[in-house]
Amino acid sequence: MYSSISDISSLGRAIFRNTVLTAAQTRRWLKPAATTADIYEGLSYPWGYRRIRLGREGSGLANRVVDSYNKAGSINQYASILILLPDYDVGFDALLAGGWPGNMNWNMADTIGPILLPALEAAAREQANDKYAGTYSAGGSVNSSITLSTDPEKPGLGIDRWVSNGVDMIPIAVRYALYPGVKGPSIRLFPTGLESGGSSSSKKIAFKAMIENTDNTDHSSSMFSTNCGTWVSQTVTVYADYPLDQFVFTIGSDGKAQSVVPLALRTSLSKR
Repeated sequence: MYSSISDISSLGRAIFRNTVLTAAQTRRWLKPAATTADIYEGLSYPWGYRRIRLGREGSGLANRVVDSYNKAGSINQYASILILLPDYDVGFDALLAGGWPGNMNWNMADTIGPILLPALEAAAREQANDKYAGTYSAGGSVNSSITLSTDPEKPGLGIDRWVSNGVDMIPIAVRYALYPGVKGPSIRLFPTGLESGGSSSSKKIAFKAMIENTDNTDHSSSMFSTNCGTWVSQTVTVYADYPLDQFVFTIGSDGKAQSVVPLALRTSLSKR
């Protein structure tokens, strides 16, 4: 099949825009189908996927990974590659011809990736900060509020302060999710991928809270233990049939968060 760089780029954009398949089918398509003996590599349909570590050792992002879905090919002195990074809805592709080494398409990806991914991470953090960070409060005489921020050394949105009816909710969430006496509590919010339909002025996006003890024993070298069991659990704590670790943002027509509801507390907090 003959193709151009424009054709391949158009295909990549169509995949991200869900015009090739529905959104649900695309998400299923861009998922691992089989693992391999290499913890960073696997197979999909028809992709090969690669788990790319982004954080440096010792940082809060040490285990931060991004999945890339890749398709490469070559015949004689012609080679091609398409890289998709669904976390950012960004990709890149290349067509090569001539007396290149046999793996020049991958060499090109290895050259572009270390430049592109840190820039994408920084841009994503800036967008999250602009869209979600700040203080949300109930207003009036109700002493309920939450303050969110981003951190270059940590993923997600950090809960700096969380008060409900005058009560500090951070130690309560930590107590129910972990155990008493935690010295380094950390609560960070991550998008679940669940979004409501409807108009852009009433779009809702769900986030899940990851409750960790940052002063706990490091289990990075342990065989079965994990530093944060919250990642592999479902709802940690339920209060009156609602999860304490679920937050729903309402997004305005400008693409920025207008309010947030901690589901278990049933109070809408508006952004100041």
